[in-house]
Amino acid sequence: MSTAYVSGRVPARYERLVTKQARAARTSKSDLVARYVIEKSLETEFPGISFRDSLSGREAYLTGHRVAVWEVIVAHDETKSADKTARHFGWPRVLVKRALAYAKAFPEEISRASAGETETASVTG
Repeated sequence: MSTAYVSGRVPARYERLVTKQARAARTSKSDLVARYVIEKSLETEFPGISFRDSLSGREAYLTGHRVAVWEVIVAHDETKSADKTARHFGWPRVLVKRALAYAKAFPEEISRASAGETETASVTG
């Protein structure tokens, strides 16, 4: 993947916070800031999507829910309907549409995440 350089300045107290968080995450400040910029950009572009750690790494989730985007896609693939998928989760249809929009934009990420969780489940289950 090609990369581009992005630069910015922050007040010193926030730089110290990023340094502390990078150390805790066992990564570099540069990598952590890159992750923050990418994830915040995606959260802005796809409202209702946020990111968190999982067994397979960082994953896209529905904000405020414990369900990863790939899990919504698996359910949607079975139901073939946003309305049925929304009923399955007990959510408004708009949440399913948000997950579908994110998955459409990043199909490789969703495939990797669902394959990783399937492998984890088969090992532990």
